[in-house]
Amino acid sequence: MATAPPPRADRWRRRLAGLPAVLLGIVVLLGGLLLGFALLFAVNATSGRNDGHAHFGAAGMLMAYMDDHGGAWPRGWDDLEPYFRDGRGRSRSRVQGWSYEKFQSRVWIDFEADPEALRAASRAAGPGARAPFDVVRSRRFWQAPWVAVVGGGADQNLHDRFAPPPPLEALP
Repeated sequence: MATAPPPRADRWRRRLAGLPAVLLGIVVLLGGLLLGFALLFAVNATSGRNDGHAHFGAAGMLMAYMDDHGGAWPRGWDDLEPYFRDGRGRSRSRVQGWSYEKFQSRVWIDFEADPEALRAASRAAGPGARAPFDVVRSRRFWQAPWVAVVGGGADQNLHDRFAPPPPLEALP
């Protein structure tokens, strides 16, 4: 004797029986991802501020070093350490409580850069242009987002030093 197929409603009920568990799994997965991204953003936003200050401090140290050494570029971190220790370039006040080792671990400086090439690139780009080089950046995967918005960061400070804007008297 052949059995009759189950009524349509029973078939749908069986098909949808696992749907709440699947939906719950999707909600938990999406919630976990959202929480993870929020945590990542919060951690990087708070430490990103100090990273940004460190970039500006690095630019200050580089400019102070060049002032003291006839425009020469530092050869390495050892050349910049005295500028960090005594606060020249305002580096120490910008990263409250950081050791020099922590500062080095968060900031990358291109010590192979040629200051004359940087000056030439800045003068060619002209005052007010974006920095045409990248010699100071974060060692972390998350660059402080406001550094690019507020003044362009350390590279922009160096560019403005190499290609200063005209004096106000020269403006129309």
